[in-house]
Amino acid sequence: MPRPGHIPGAASLYWTKALASKEDPVLRPPAELRALLEAAGAAPGDTVVTYCRTGVQASHSYFVARYLGYEARLYDGSFSEWSARDDTPVEGPPAATPAP
Repeated sequence: MPRPGHIPGAASLYWTKALASKEDPVLRPPAELRALLEAAGAAPGDTVVTYCRTGVQASHSYFVARYLGYEARLYDGSFSEWSARDDTPVEGPPAATPAP
């Protein structure tokens, strides 16, 4: 990444957290998924914008948000595009990527 970090105001929710487990890669029950999004700061009725480094993992999070009834947007340029621009703010050091 040209400028490591994250988009200001973004909260991290790694996409695999929505899965039951690595051995059973199905979605968690809706109540658990809602609790994950709410713990990340997405209140019912909020618009959720998903992004990652290149947009691939963010598409899974977009699906989950839509599945739960959130208004959702996918920033398909993701952080690769954002961090390459000179006119966009970047916050903090790069987030550690949790092991799958």
